[in-house]
Amino acid sequence: MAKKTPTKQGYFVVLWEKDDRGQNKPFDAYNSPELLVVCVIDNQQKGVFIFPKVLLVQQKILSSQQTQGKMAFRVYPDWVVELNKTAQRTQTWQKNYFVDLSTDQVDEDRFKRLLSKSNC
Repeated sequence: MAKKTPTKQGYFVVLWEKDDRGQNKPFDAYNSPELLVVCVIDNQQKGVFIFPKVLLVQQKILSSQQTQGKMAFRVYPDWVVELNKTAQRTQTWQKNYFVDLSTDQVDEDRFKRLLSKSNC
């Protein structure tokens, strides 16, 4: 579940686990599931991001041999506007993995496609 924060646009997602020494570390690609589903609920607006693991590695969110990974990141649903350039770039790649559940016309085919492992 993504959390709204008072000072920045978008919604905050934490994504970490403890290592053998009890220290926080980013999730690693090797042990992560094929999909990460992030729910966003903000009053009447709600939706889900369905990210394939491959994409999270490409975006340097999951750690791998090539990247350190991140312990948190922000998501930007379509209804978040007036973003700075960095947030706009993030929203651009994220929008392909977002399903808005706030409308009466949820794109069920898109939802099913994103959940399909063949999309990974």
